[in-house]
Amino acid sequence: MKVSKEAFADFAFNVVVILTGLLIALALIFAMAPSWFSPDASSNASSNALIRIQPLQVEQHQYHKPLTLNDIQNLSNGTATITFIPNTNIPREIRGVFTTATILTTEDAIIALSSVRDIMLIDGISFICTEVEEREEIRIFHLQQIHQGIIVFNGSFRVIATHSGEPVAVIGQYVNNINLDITPTLTAREAVRYLPRGTSISSSRTGLTVYSVVYLVIYEDNNGTHLGWLFEVDSRNVLNQRRVIIDANTGEVLADIPLADTPLADIPLTPWLQ
Repeated sequence: MKVSKEAFADFAFNVVVILTGLLIALALIFAMAPSWFSPDASSNASSNALIRIQPLQVEQHQYHKPLTLNDIQNLSNGTATITFIPNTNIPREIRGVFTTATILTTEDAIIALSSVRDIMLIDGISFICTEVEEREEIRIFHLQQIHQGIIVFNGSFRVIATHSGEPVAVIGQYVNNINLDITPTLTAREAVRYLPRGTSISSSRTGLTVYSVVYLVIYEDNNGTHLGWLFEVDSRNVLNQRRVIIDANTGEVLADIPLADTPLADIPLTPWLQ
């Protein structure tokens, strides 16, 4: 069948229009969503990490009367085991009945903490529950301290109860006297250059360690409290998986912690920021 020159020209013109449209669409996709095609998640994480996290709301009238160590021994008929933070008289772990509260929900777990707020130096009941761990005989509530909507990395507790709500133990530590400007000087992207050597933003070569997601946290060490960018560092080598905290104002490496050694609750941060 013979095709006229006019029909062929129309066909060619339509093909060019379609191809041009496809190229423009692809260009827009790459421009608007670079993180889909790049392992560098800091462009999105730097904004998401600034979302303020709302703690679980527990009214002050729901708090229980603060107990003393003697009260706890009386409640547990003298069987409570108490471990202290080294060189202090602050309990780090109480195994035994530590509250008169029945612990069935996440709110109950936070209310139970109010019973030990004096002896464990908890000066504000501001927490979120990051996980409820169900085991055969017990339920473990993982609680994370929040300060002005920012995660306090070192401030976490585990409240343990039976499935019927009887208190079994409380383990954890609270960070007091936080006096920080919670607006970072460095963005997450700017903090990338302070990551330790061997941490790369490219996964194109085999074996490189890459960072995946970033969060703003408060971190306490022997020099005080700091505002920091917490990088979740992934690796093909499980032993290299870790959390690196970069000071959000100075760029100093505050902590480089193997994931397996992260103290207390393993912090599942990502769902909080979605």
